[in-house]
Amino acid sequence: MNITKENIQFINQYLQKSDVLFDDLRLELIDHIASAVSFKMVDENLDFYDAFKIYMIENKKSILKAGMVNQSVNFKLAFSKFFGFLILKEVVIFSVVFLFLGMNIYKNTLLENLERFQINLMILLLSFSILWMILSYGIFKKRLFVVENNFILLTLLFQLMNFARILWDNNLQIEFYITLVFGLSFTLYIIFMCKISLEFYRKNKNLHEIIH
Repeated sequence: MNITKENIQFINQYLQKSDVLFDDLRLELIDHIASAVSFKMVDENLDFYDAFKIYMIENKKSILKAGMVNQSVNFKLAFSKFFGFLILKEVVIFSVVFLFLGMNIYKNTLLENLERFQINLMILLLSFSILWMILSYGIFKKRLFVVENNFILLTLLFQLMNFARILWDNNLQIEFYITLVFGLSFTLYIIFMCKISLEFYRKNKNLHEIIH
């Protein structure tokens, strides 16, 4: 017995009514529930609605917990996703090259234009934030848990950079190294959030078309 398009839409509506707010979490749950219900339909010779009802009675609590119902913030889970990105081989290589170039090849240039570099970082963050909000909320009308929570972390990181000005007061070398580290952190966060967003849309393209 196969799960139909209407069945998928039913599961999606059920999760929406259960306050599973984030689209990425909800689509993961839809895929998980559909697979489990399909197996139960075959294994126990049930129709979709009976199989779904039995499955949710047994698993509703854990399903809704995984859907972060009525919870918009979970920094521990969000950062664990980002940390998994940080230890990728490509990311480690990029970080090493970024720091090497900054501390050696372009150090004098950055030192001479440090304030401009900091301003450019702020412009980059502001531009990315505005563009991301327009695309996510305005055009696609999606809420992604990992991106949204890491965006909050990115904002906190930006405030931490402002606070760090106390440490580099009248010390250009310290200011340079702190700015370089924050510059790398901002860059990685932006790459990570773009990567997560693109992966979400690619992975769930077919499922997204079904529920809409």
